[in-house]
Amino acid sequence: MKIGEFAKKYNVPISTIRYYIEEGLITPKKHGAQYNFNEFNESEMQLLIDLRDSSFSLEEMRQFVNISRIFDEKDPLRCKELGALFMSKKKLLAEQIQSTKAAIETINLKLRELAFRETVLTASAKTPLLSGKKTGLPLKSLSFIVCPDCESVLDMDNVKLSAGSVISGSMRCSCGYEGYIQDGIICVDKNIDLDQDPSFCDDYFIDPTTSEHESLFYEGFLSAPQRYLSINYEARTWLNEIIINRIPHPDTVLFPDIASVFPYLYSNAEYLKNATIIIMGLSRETIAAVRKHIDSLQTDLNIIYIVTASNKLPLKKKSINLLIDYLGSYNYAFFFNKPLYEYLDPYFSDSASIAGCLCYYKTGAKSPLNISREYSRAMNPFITLSSYMDTLILHGYTVIEDKKIGYNTVFSEYFHYHENGEKQYLHTLLAVRPAASK
Repeated sequence: MKIGEFAKKYNVPISTIRYYIEEGLITPKKHGAQYNFNEFNESEMQLLIDLRDSSFSLEEMRQFVNISRIFDEKDPLRCKELGALFMSKKKLLAEQIQSTKAAIETINLKLRELAFRETVLTASAKTPLLSGKKTGLPLKSLSFIVCPDCESVLDMDNVKLSAGSVISGSMRCSCGYEGYIQDGIICVDKNIDLDQDPSFCDDYFIDPTTSEHESLFYEGFLSAPQRYLSINYEARTWLNEIIINRIPHPDTVLFPDIASVFPYLYSNAEYLKNATIIIMGLSRETIAAVRKHIDSLQTDLNIIYIVTASNKLPLKKKSINLLIDYLGSYNYAFFFNKPLYEYLDPYFSDSASIAGCLCYYKTGAKSPLNISREYSRAMNPFITLSSYMDTLILHGYTVIEDKKIGYNTVFSEYFHYHENGEKQYLHTLLAVRPAASK
């Protein structure tokens, strides 16, 4: 429906609808100069009305929407965080009880709903064997696993199995390579543990003193400004839709670093259900946190979790046919002196596709210089849109669709390298090799 009809349906001024759109709280598609609102936008609007009727301020609405978008609805932590918002508001309203009785009743109802759902989801998450959830390296994925140095079949010792998956064990090759599986996660580099490297932890985590790092799923996102969250949400949505429309049935999908939010947020996507999913990262603790969130959804996704400080993957060469590079290349550029694709290219098939999203600064910006000074391992010069595109072309990719998502100028303390006022841009694309475009 058009904006006038949409505003009339919810009895709000058109100017309010436009303001909500500008704030990223409602996300209609735009064709030319005209917004078109669908059923999903109606649910967004109804949520805002419910929150408004509960006396939520605009800032509180933003927090609620951000949590709803960051966490999957099947994750009990989502219920906990939303419930915490409701509880905080309830206390404030109780202090102003003369004018807020109706709002308290609404919140009580929402709290009961969330508490019930959290209880059910938490109880379900504690019974993985009954649900059939895979708890480690899936046995049916072992055919992918080879020595990262010579590609020979690996010998495995002291293997522990559970629910059709490998929970722990050692991996060895006659060439001398050694790795291991711990808690269902493949650890490629036996003698390197970045979680024990103070300088890496200082650079990688918001708070390296915490026992479990949630930087990819929680801290980094929720500490960011609203516009940053909104344009990242738009970028994720664009990538998800382009994959659905252009690459609906990939066999093997790789998610580097923060791109692992995709099998979490889009766990019901058809393009993931029958694929072998590979999630790679630099930190074992972060991968474990990612896995915890995905496991809480009780999905049947076929996932291989890999931790590697060298970007070596114990996978057959040319076995990956889709890379979802949602901010992965950008984040890896802080810790490696050459593009991520330089390391990963041997693993991509001749018909591979890349659904990418890159943060970047324009040439001459001060922020990349700050990054080079603060991060000793960072690419220098730091990654730019043109260098990103040049790397794709060098490895035989052609960009067939792309979109300039937008830019942000204000960041939280987490982005301490950012020069105040400079524009950090976000750009999405779909790139394919010739065999994939036929």
